[in-house]
Amino acid sequence: MVCEIAILGLSLKPLDYLLSENLLKEIEIGSLVKIPLKKKEHYGVVVGFKKGNGEKELKEIKEVIIKNFLPKKLLRLIKITARYYFLEISDLLNYILPKGLIKDLLKEKEEFPCEEEKREKRIIPYLFWQYPDFALFQKTFNIILKLIKENKSVLLIFPTFEILNNYYQFFLENFPNKEINLYQYHYQIKRKEEINIWKDIRRGKSCILFSIRKGIFLPFLNLGGVFLFFEEMPLYKEWERKIHFDVRKLSFFRSFLENIPLFIFTPSPSIELFYQILKKRIKVLRKDKTYLETKRIIIVKKEKDKILTAPLKKFLFYLREKEKAFLLMPEKSYSKIIYCEDCGYFPKCPSCQIALSYFKNPPRLECPYCRYQTIFDICPNCQSENFYYKYFGKEKLIEELEKEDFPNKKNIEIGGFLDSLSLTSPLDFSAILDYENLFSYFGFLSEERVLQIFIYLLNKIKKNGFLLVQKRDKKEDEFLRFLKRKEIEKIYFLILKKRKELMYPPFSKLLLIKVIGEREKLTKSIYKIKENIKKLLNEKIKDSNEVKILGPLQKIKRKRKKRVYQFLLKIPKNIRIHNYLNLEDFKKIIIKNLEIEIDFEPIDI
Repeated sequence: MVCEIAILGLSLKPLDYLLSENLLKEIEIGSLVKIPLKKKEHYGVVVGFKKGNGEKELKEIKEVIIKNFLPKKLLRLIKITARYYFLEISDLLNYILPKGLIKDLLKEKEEFPCEEEKREKRIIPYLFWQYPDFALFQKTFNIILKLIKENKSVLLIFPTFEILNNYYQFFLENFPNKEINLYQYHYQIKRKEEINIWKDIRRGKSCILFSIRKGIFLPFLNLGGVFLFFEEMPLYKEWERKIHFDVRKLSFFRSFLENIPLFIFTPSPSIELFYQILKKRIKVLRKDKTYLETKRIIIVKKEKDKILTAPLKKFLFYLREKEKAFLLMPEKSYSKIIYCEDCGYFPKCPSCQIALSYFKNPPRLECPYCRYQTIFDICPNCQSENFYYKYFGKEKLIEELEKEDFPNKKNIEIGGFLDSLSLTSPLDFSAILDYENLFSYFGFLSEERVLQIFIYLLNKIKKNGFLLVQKRDKKEDEFLRFLKRKEIEKIYFLILKKRKELMYPPFSKLLLIKVIGEREKLTKSIYKIKENIKKLLNEKIKDSNEVKILGPLQKIKRKRKKRVYQFLLKIPKNIRIHNYLNLEDFKKIIIKNLEIEIDFEPIDI
């Protein structure tokens, strides 16, 4: 018999190894084994079996280290994730297994228990369509207690460590059962603690686990339910590293594979989730519209080159001692763009070729992508000292606030969207300082993300409070008109209509192909690679003419000091891309000395 083995510590497709007769009873899917590769020995995980191939000589597996290393259901999730996101299984295993785990396990060669197979009626995911404040969180305690009494584990997933920590502290103070195993699993815990948590869970110990991304891949034997908070947050998508996957999607995968309930909490479902609600694939348990009832949206005309309009200054001046206000300002710099008024020169990053942002404290011009910095007092082109600043940010706002004589200035908070999430006290009013510029931050997700920002701020505002919107003209667009009428679902349908016209998700699938390499080699080869992509699609897909190829486009952000070009494939929903293509197919389009990275369902294009 032949085993397919994903080799740990390397980035390779699973390799075939012979299984000798004496190891036949000691091995199964998910076993940790020792295998030879070239002149070294490595550890790997058995991911499949197949009949022997007499045409080629294969090396034999040296030793079975742990028979039941990974539970079969978890390995199934890993294989599905790798196939869905066009990843190497070995890359995914290297990401999800704690560093030092294998070395730690080799000391004892511990045998782990097997999982139980169960067949029950299929459960569909549940949605709480409301802001998951502490009051709602506390209502979930009864569900968690019930699962604990059944000796089940509970996984709670959050988009950021800061949000996780707030809910964890509240849980510690208010959960009625103190006799429980309670864990946090994220990038801030120590390596030894991460290994111990992994081993406890693999031994079948019941627990309540607070996690960010990697917790979805922990080896639970008795997982009773998954709770996903703030589903709309794009931070659930891993896009910075080589491997790209979305924890929201994986929560659905794991819930389906193990037939366990998935509870989703969000005040503003993502467009993808809203589309699933329309298709009746999600059961809405609770829908809250009370946060809109008594709150007003006030639109004021933005004054040129000023951050604070006269009406906003008035509201800030009359802010009382116990009242709080929040000013939304996504840009952190003093000014997003600076240029010479005499000759029109504006400084650009020498590597990324985009405008440098100006920071006043300390003085510098900085690239928002590669963090390149420079500074000058006079124009390098004409020696003029007349500079024009455009699209002001947080530093300019702080400067303007310092000039004003507001009695309760300490009660005014400033920040971006993530800062608004960590607000603990309710607001008397909030302000969006540059409505139009807000749409430029999020690419094709812009309208969806702006809607989420509005809903979050309205949730944070007290009864009879208001949200002030500074706009370049006072005329309401369709988006604001529906919002003021509190017709939120009409905004969702408006966004869906535009997505359908432009063939964006959920009416298509997007696949981003990133080609990475040295500048000269990449420039020479990029159009040859485009031809290779066309050829691959024509060979593999019957209706390949329906797949749109956009690019090549040079990516501003570089990787490991190398250039990046990208192609975007828009794939109609009727073409199930995974039935035709896999990672090995994409690797064939690449020319020597270049690298490829696949980002399926990207959120940043």
